[in-house]
Amino acid sequence: MRDENGYPITNEWPISVCPVCESNDATARVSAIISAGTVETETRGNAFAVGGGQDAQHHPMGHGSAFVASSHRSVSTTQIAQRLQQIPRGPEGVGGFYALAFVATLIVTALGAIPLIGPAAGWIVALAVAAMAMVPVKLRLARTGEIFRAFAGMKMWKVAHESLRASYYCSRDDVVFGPSPPMPERIGWAAPNEWIRVTFAVAAKHAEDIGREAHEEYLAPRRSHRKPE
Repeated sequence: MRDENGYPITNEWPISVCPVCESNDATARVSAIISAGTVETETRGNAFAVGGGQDAQHHPMGHGSAFVASSHRSVSTTQIAQRLQQIPRGPEGVGGFYALAFVATLIVTALGAIPLIGPAAGWIVALAVAAMAMVPVKLRLARTGEIFRAFAGMKMWKVAHESLRASYYCSRDDVVFGPSPPMPERIGWAAPNEWIRVTFAVAAKHAEDIGREAHEEYLAPRRSHRKPE
């Protein structure tokens, strides 16, 4: 059930059994630990006050009443749930760049068109110009490969996050274990912070490879149609 290096073979090892103590009485899936260890509470309160009496006529508020409702929400997590959620921030992608370029083009075009053809028509023209302006932006991102790396990064970050949540944690040995990120055919284990670091580092490496391959596929036909100098 273990290879020559002492690692359990994934297809021959019970997934919930810790490879260190070889028991499952202290193990649980990471996603279950996070869910059970995260508690969200909400408290609400109401206050009702009535003004009046002999001094009411001299008070700025006079006679009257007031109703105040308050709400407070808090989230508490166990220590191990916090440790298992210390994941790196996901890639931002290119959506923010698209949005900023689109809005900037829209505003600049509208400001120039409104004095000439009126507010309504001006914004319509600006919207059309901004949409057309995104074409060269997208082409530039494709030529540099940025768009391919961004999409691959977001996809692999999600895969890494799901892989982490599907792993198991052993409270006896304080290790996370499961199919090893570098070598999924064997069961690996490590302290929570190290397991998370390796999982997302491997995902980032795969994302870089996928983005580079997609970029090369995009450039290949354009290179073949380029006229020789």
